[in-house]
Amino acid sequence: GEVLDWHVEAAPATPRAAHADGLLALAWSPRGDLLATAGQDAAVRLWTAAGALAAELPQPDAWVQALTWSPDGGWLAVGCGKHLEVWDLRGPAPRSLGRLGPHASTITALAWLPEDGGLAVAAYGGVTVWPAPAGGGTWERLRGAAAPQPRHLPFKGSLLTLAVSPDGRFYATGNQDGTVHLWYAASGEDLEMTGYPTKVRELAWDPRSRFVATGGASTVTIWDMRGRGPAGSRPLVLDAHEDFVAAIACQPGGDMLASAARDGEVCLWRPMRGPDLRGRDLQAAVTLGEPAVAMDWRPDGRHLVAAGRGGRLLAFPVAR
Repeated sequence: GEVLDWHVEAAPATPRAAHADGLLALAWSPRGDLLATAGQDAAVRLWTAAGALAAELPQPDAWVQALTWSPDGGWLAVGCGKHLEVWDLRGPAPRSLGRLGPHASTITALAWLPEDGGLAVAAYGGVTVWPAPAGGGTWERLRGAAAPQPRHLPFKGSLLTLAVSPDGRFYATGNQDGTVHLWYAASGEDLEMTGYPTKVRELAWDPRSRFVATGGASTVTIWDMRGRGPAGSRPLVLDAHEDFVAAIACQPGGDMLASAARDGEVCLWRPMRGPDLRGRDLQAAVTLGEPAVAMDWRPDGRHLVAAGRGGRLLAFPVAR
């Protein structure tokens, strides 16, 4: 396969303790100027692209396992225990817009909806879909008459991760029972992919909604979502890791897919070869030096950030 110029620059790759007790979630803002992180220390922090601490949100009352930015970068949604909290980041200082919930259990994953600006929340028992509140389609008021009425997509089990396709057609979850569940957003019809050897915590959509990549094994399984979706199809399997996959991320505006394993190995792939899923060759690999727990691309598609179990952040510039 093609060999990419994969290298680590000294300054961006300098480790730092983002969260003293371990990091649980991270996400780049759509503009790429801020990185949001959350950890077991019950803190949410915002970092500049250069690695400086920009803000710390008032300490929540529970671990934060999930956070996600609105498409325009103006709001940050945080899963704090059983509640969903939305923060307005457009002013000089972060401002909480209030909380929604409680949900059936601790929130494990969040996803902003591309079609209406709503939010999807994963917890035990299914996905709760909160449309944007009335009154201009913003999150300015979460209580009273303006509070949105949620839609529920049931699932008898524990949901661990959630991803909405960029075109808004599908909700996908990875689950405790070693399955991946899909709902058609328009109809609520669902289907399931089984056979994973362990719980599935890793999901990532191709930015063009052509495929969804899943973990739940030492391999990365990629399902073709074109047409009616994956029913009756054979997935593409990417095999390079020796340990179980811990994180997956698709390159914004590009065709690369990054996977990170529990042993700290990060691999880079190009699953699409022309119009088809047939890119099985490993493009490049690098070792973090500690187990990986989370990963995300900067929106420019040229920088990948991986988080280690000890709370460190490592940045990798990637040449297209």
